[in-house]
Amino acid sequence: MHKRLVVVMLSLTLGTAGLAVASPAAPVVKALSRWFVKEFGQEGTEKLGKEVSEVVVERVTAKVIKEGGEESLEQVSVMVAKHGPDVLRAIDNAPSTKSILRALDDLPADEAAKAVTRLAAKETGSELAEATARYGAGALRAELRHPGLGGRMVRMFGDDGASLCGKLSKDQAVNFGRHMDDIAKLPPGQRNAILGMISTQSDRMCRFMGNFISKNPGKILFTASGTTIVLANSERIFGDAEIVYDPEGNPMLVQKRGLLAPLFNVVGDGFDFVITGLGVVVILAVAAYATIKLWKIWKGQKIEMLPAEKPL
Repeated sequence: MHKRLVVVMLSLTLGTAGLAVASPAAPVVKALSRWFVKEFGQEGTEKLGKEVSEVVVERVTAKVIKEGGEESLEQVSVMVAKHGPDVLRAIDNAPSTKSILRALDDLPADEAAKAVTRLAAKETGSELAEATARYGAGALRAELRHPGLGGRMVRMFGDDGASLCGKLSKDQAVNFGRHMDDIAKLPPGQRNAILGMISTQSDRMCRFMGNFISKNPGKILFTASGTTIVLANSERIFGDAEIVYDPEGNPMLVQKRGLLAPLFNVVGDGFDFVITGLGVVVILAVAAYATIKLWKIWKGQKIEMLPAEKPL
């Protein structure tokens, strides 16, 4: 099979007539030939036979012609000449030829080359291709900005996910990615509100989400109840409060623990009660000390005011 493809490629390269030239795959094979020769010189012919399956070439060619006709086939041939056989693999992964070609055409050449490589991947390429078919070049830009995360964000959150990808730094995207599946499961109202917070307060929100993971391993922040707390206390969670869990596993908002917190094996209301009690004790102690001090001062002044005894 590979030998046949090499023979076809050689006949096309040499310009010989015959069945190969009349084949629908002829423009694609010519483009493959040019790319392999450009990349590998005289060894290009041998590499073409080893790395490109004739079955893929014929299947992709038939798919392109069926969906877009000769015009699409010419466009594919131009891309193959620029980016090589990954273009065929990308189209093979895609649910729609036209959408992939249109999205790639919207990207600068250097980005298009990287996008083709991502689309050609065996496991993740088809998922990225589905997102691209639905949301266009934005899905590819998102994946290029945050490889491995960007495409998933667009698949889960659509245009909102693509917009977030453009705003989040690498670390912020990683923190968001740890909660992404849970956020996607929320009711639409809560999901949109959380995405809005992440969009408008990216740094604070992503830092909060990252800190939550480190302090609460194994816990899910964005449940319906946890999300309600976050949305109702959007400022406090960035400042003087944090989310903890009671013995039954229910989330609650409490004052952030101070330096004395490690001394107490309590959380939530119990911890607040202890801290409040300590505060009362401290206040009473200070008041008692001040009272004693004032009494001593008053007593000293009273002694000084007594009349001196007359000498005998």
